[in-house]
Parts: sequence; C-alpha cells; structure tokens
Amino acid sequence: MKKSTVNFKPRWFSILAFVLAVTPAVNVYGDSKQTQAHSFHTSKASAFKALRKLKKKGLEAQVIKKKVRPQYAVIKQPSPAQAQVIGKKLRQNQFSVRKSKNQWLIGPLWSRQQVSLLRKALSSQRLSIQRFVKKRGAGSVLVFEVRLPSAGDKGRAQKTESLVFGAPPPLPEVTETNEDSKPSPWASGGRVRFEPGYFPRRTSSVYGQHYLDVNYFLKGALSSSFDWRIGGQASTFFQTGDASETWSNASLEETYLGYRNNWFKFSVGALKVIWGNVYENSLVDRLARQELGRLILTPYDERLRSQWATRLELFFGSLKIDMAWVPQFQVSNFPEANNVWSPIDKTRGLILGANSSTLITTLATTGEVEDINPNSDAGGVRMTYLGKGLDLGLSWVQAPAAQPFYFVNPVVAVAVGLGADPTTALASAGGVAFYKAYPKQTVVAVDMSTEALGGTVRGELGWARDGLTLDQNFLPLETDSLLWTTSLEVFPGDGNNTLNLQVSGSHVQADSETLLPKDVLNFGGRWMREWDQGRWRGLIRFAVGVNPFDYYLGPSLVFAGQEPHEFSLSLHTFEGAGQSAGEFFQDNAMILVGWSAKY
Repeated sequence: MKKSTVNFKPRWFSILAFVLAVTPAVNVYGDSKQTQAHSFHTSKASAFKALRKLKKKGLEAQVIKKKVRPQYAVIKQPSPAQAQVIGKKLRQNQFSVRKSKNQWLIGPLWSRQQVSLLRKALSSQRLSIQRFVKKRGAGSVLVFEVRLPSAGDKGRAQKTESLVFGAPPPLPEVTETNEDSKPSPWASGGRVRFEPGYFPRRTSSVYGQHYLDVNYFLKGALSSSFDWRIGGQASTFFQTGDASETWSNASLEETYLGYRNNWFKFSVGALKVIWGNVYENSLVDRLARQELGRLILTPYDERLRSQWATRLELFFGSLKIDMAWVPQFQVSNFPEANNVWSPIDKTRGLILGANSSTLITTLATTGEVEDINPNSDAGGVRMTYLGKGLDLGLSWVQAPAAQPFYFVNPVVAVAVGLGADPTTALASAGGVAFYKAYPKQTVVAVDMSTEALGGTVRGELGWARDGLTLDQNFLPLETDSLLWTTSLEVFPGDGNNTLNLQVSGSHVQADSETLLPKDVLNFGGRWMREWDQGRWRGLIRFAVGVNPFDYYLGPSLVFAGQEPHEFSLSLHTFEGAGQSAGEFFQDNAMILVGWSAKY
C-alpha cells in the first residue's frame, strides 16, 4: 500500500506523550525499550487524528500497515517453579496469558521483536514456543513507523519505533489437535515420521536406509489432582542393497498414573526422566534411554524413550527437589551388527577407534558381539533453585551407561598374547570377539543458567566414578573422569533466528597409557531460522571434535505450511582424521527426504 509520510524534528518523547494524552481512546503497543504500552482504545478515525497531531508537532511518521492479524504463541504448561518466573516476565512485558491444564496461550504478538522478546523469556527456563496460532477477523489495526532521535544524541542519530494503534483482540480458543492443545478430561494423538535415505558415497553393497517411527497416546484426568497416560511407540529400519536388513523394536511410550497438588507431584509407570541444564548431552541426563539405531540423525526429542520408574517432585517456592528410581534399567537401542551405524564394520573389517590390522580385520568380520546386560537399578536426586537472574542445580545420579562400551574378549587377547593367530584365538573364545558392557557410574554435578551475552548461558560441571576406557590391548580399564559442558543460546537478528552453541570436554584419570584419548574437547550446536511466519524452517546441526579432529554437518529445510504435515530435505555428512568417528563414518554421508505428521 502507499505510505503517507509526515516530517518533524524535536523532543519526541514529550511530544508523543502529549499527543497520546490529548487524543482520547488511543491504544498504543510499543516495540522499543524506550516506549511503554498504553492502555487506551481507539477507532480508525481517532488513530488518524493522532497522526495529524504528530504531523503538526513535526514528528516524522508513516503508516506501514492498515490491517494486522496478530499471532499467539502456544507453550507447554510450565512447572509451578517455572510458572512463577515466566509469569513475572510476561507481566513485565505486558503479555496476556490464557492457561489450561496442558498449555499456555500467550499474545497478542504484533511483531518479530515481540516474538524475540518472548523467546528470550521462555529460554531462560528451558521452555520454547511449540507453535503459533492466528486470530481470524482481527479487524483493521494501524501500524505507524516513527523516526525518533536516540536519547543523548541531540537529534543526530535516528531510531525507528513501531507503534500499533488499536484494541487488542481477545485471546482465541485453540482447537488444533495435538497432545498439548487438547483439554481434559481426555485426549489422544501421536506422531508418525517416515524418512527414506540414500548413501551417495558408499561403494559397498548398502545403498540406503529408511526409517519409520510411529507413536500414539491416550491421556486423561480422573480428577483435578489425578491424571493418567497410556502410550506406545514402534520403530523400524529398512536397510537396502545386497546386504539388506530390517530391524524393528516396540516399547511403551510414556504410560503412567500421576497425582499432583501445590506441593508435590508423584508419578509411577513408564516415564521419561530428563534431567540436566543444556539441551543435549547433559552430564546428568542418565535415567532416560534413547533410540540410537541411526545414532544422531533422529532429532533429540524423538530419540528419547521411557523407563519403568517412580518419580517424586517436591515444590518449595523457587526450590524444587526431584527424586527418581528405576528398578530395572533398560539400555538404549544401539546399532546391531550389519547396521551401517554400528561401531564394528563387518564389511570393511574395521573397528571405531582402532588402527586397521590383521587381528582387527579378523575379529570384525568373523567375530560375534555378546551383551553384558547391566541387570541393575538406577536412581538419582536433583535439586534446582530458580533465583533472580541465576538458576542453580545440584544432582546425584547412579545408573548404568545407556550406551554400550565395547572391548575385546579377554580370552582372545590372552591367546593372541601367547602367539596364537587371530583365527585360532577367536576359536578358543567360542567365536565371541567383543563384549558390550554398560558400566554403572555415579555422577555428581552442579549446573547453572543465567541471562548474559545477549542470550542464555548454561553450564554443567561434574565428576564421574567407575567409568571405563581402553588400554593398549583393547581391554577395559576402570577410571574416574572430570566432565564439563557449557552452552549459549541467543536469538540474533529479527527474532526468527535461534542459535545454540555448546562446548564440552572431559579428562580421564588413568595412570597407564590408554587407547582412547584422555582429554576430549567437542564443539557443537545448531542454528534455526523460520520464514513466512513459521511455514518454512531452516536448520543446521553441527559438531566438531578435537584430538583427533572430526566434524559432523547436517543442514535441513522443512516446510510446515500444511499442518499437521511437515516435509523435509536434509543432508548429513561426516569427515575426520585418525581413528575418529568422522573418519569411520565418512562413507555414511546421507540424503534424507522426510515426512512427519502430528495428529
């Protein structure tokens, strides 16, 4: 539309305040830190009357829109401690909230700056916007762009303010059908994802791997305090080519009975106990298991699986105590033999982390792998405190490793040491070349998060006892480790960008030489940008390892304009040096074409 512009110069703040004061029934929403919102209502005629008064005072202003349809953000219902902090920030920034049992609806959001402001407020409590909804028939609302001299610059520097004239529409009802939008007493839904994949680099007999994942749930409330949930999940991998394979597994998704009041929440059943401060690879996130059939290609949230557990959460204002116990720990689903993501490559005769040799080739191609089931319980206690500008946490966790640790069968190692050839040594061990162990570790960690550097800074520092590493003979060596990780999440630009950077490391205490590095440093993160009000989404995931050097890069493009469907195209590449994971999986560069839906 054609813009109408009027010019003017001087003391903008007093003039603008005067105009708003003498113009009755004007409602203004300001995006800048210098302009506060005013609670007046207006008609279109009154708004143009205000614009004419600004013109007479010499203010430079222009109409940039005549019709605005505001959007509203939907978030998952926060915990009581989170709600206390988030509610205060929303009130400070004059956001309205409609609450239900399972979600909050926040709005209206008129601009990208407001969306960015909301994302920053939610990020401080590890919350995020799940989706946006729009209010139909919002009516004609006038948006003015005003050129204002910055404070203290004596009129030389100019700053743009966006002012929305109009009455905010009421918060809409949300009727979309997914888990977090359906009201009590009962709801159902789920998700399906299908991703065919092709390996453009592989010269072996495997050409592609396709992934299908389906889950479904029913949930409801027996009363205002009791709630229940029943869910199931199934995954299938189809590997194509001459060495075609199919792997399938099914399990209960979150299935529990819970009781909640203002002081505590108690849950029993198949639970996802997700602890920690950083988004991924937290030091204390050891009670949840994952679907790792294709390692990290599946998004982190969808990799998580439930465990049979009991959980008690106590709320004392800003302090929360979270206790969980898993009577029979279940390990993560890891790539099996012949899967291209297995750390033992039977086709090439290679083992992740080991130099190629006649012994390694024989063991990898003809040997078997035997599981040493942990057959153990797990549990932990986590305390978190939400302070003013600084959140703190203290955790104690004792659990078997969710991911396996591989080592050579000691019988094979002894036979080779006595001079036997690899084939004879393997035969003496009954064909079992490797064991997969899940050492039970105890981890004590502290963590923090605060708003700094233009975003949210998170950090974790921990000590792990009774871990395992490999000695020079590929045999297990018990060690203790110092672990740490830190991350920064920012929303640069216009608020549609999300950048998460993470640095982590570990130091293994071992008196003898080890096959694996004693000091490990990793750098990673992800960048996401939305276009067209969330209809398009770009995402880049990356990870870089040091000593030895390797990297992973995974760009993807998602179209989400046909709800509840999403269509994606992604590329996953690996490169590295030495015996790194990047070098081991470099032939597994993969192109994925995906479809997913929530229902």
